[in-house]
Amino acid sequence: MSTATLPPAAPAPGSAAPLPGSAPGLGLPREIPPELDRWNWGAFLLNWIWGLGNNTFLALLVFAPFVGFVMPFVLGAKGSAWAWRNGRWTSVEHFQRVQRTWAIWGVVAMVGSLALFGLLILGVVLGVSTLLNESEPYKLAVVRLQASPQAIERLGAPITAGSAGGSIKTDDGKGDGSADLTFTATGPKGDGKVFVKAVRDADMWRLTGLRLTPAGQEQALDLARPEANVVDLRLKTSNAGEAKTTFKAGEEAVLLQFTPSGVPAGTTLVADWTKLKAAGGEADDTFYQSKVVLDDVAKNLISFTVTFKDGWQAGRYRVTVSGDGIPPKSATFTVAP
Repeated sequence: MSTATLPPAAPAPGSAAPLPGSAPGLGLPREIPPELDRWNWGAFLLNWIWGLGNNTFLALLVFAPFVGFVMPFVLGAKGSAWAWRNGRWTSVEHFQRVQRTWAIWGVVAMVGSLALFGLLILGVVLGVSTLLNESEPYKLAVVRLQASPQAIERLGAPITAGSAGGSIKTDDGKGDGSADLTFTATGPKGDGKVFVKAVRDADMWRLTGLRLTPAGQEQALDLARPEANVVDLRLKTSNAGEAKTTFKAGEEAVLLQFTPSGVPAGTTLVADWTKLKAAGGEADDTFYQSKVVLDDVAKNLISFTVTFKDGWQAGRYRVTVSGDGIPPKSATFTVAP
């Protein structure tokens, strides 16, 4: 009796013979084809979630100390090769389709996370800004700003205040605190930035600093300090005399007195004396100028005297007091025949 050796059975129609080194029963090589071994966005963006879905449990190293922060990059670079080796793929197209889906969901998750984070930050910023805008230091600063002649001169009126930024620290137990705020200010003539400092004593807030820096200028205006000004201009013939606006021709002296208000020491105050023309009030050239340097900020009375040997001539006159940062103030008087 003889035996015959049968040839190997042919593969079933439509099936491929397993290749050496292939995954069991799938017929695909264990080594990833070069065209598929590229950066894997799904592995990079979803890291450990992608790892669980692709049987690549090395992805869980993202939770390990020291190496966790580099694992997403390792997964992005090596993820395709690991997923090919660890998965059960029916074809190259199947692998590409699945990894493309992971990448799409990774992008969706990243965009969603960024949007959520942005909304969270925006909510925090808006919440802090609302609290600062409702604070007493901000309200005090806005009222002072909108009433300041210096601010109105630079920005125009009305002045609109922007939202506040900065910080406020309080101790309700002691009733004290401090505030450092900034906000923008806009008026018909221009805009600028406002810097505010305030302190709270016994639950009462007061401004200790208020500066306005108009746009395009480096020098800030100090709005917390009372505006430099001169007030109460009086004309007399002597210190003991009564204030008046009419003098007699031939009198030798006319005395001007005024009070500086908020004028810092070192400021030069100037009084320009001018004779007015008979018609239209148009001024001739200044015929005399008085000057004084304010050496004592507490000084409350300044006197200028103009004397003519032959006495003052009849006519109408004006004296104007001015100084650096001080609005000019004028007084008009008459010397009658």
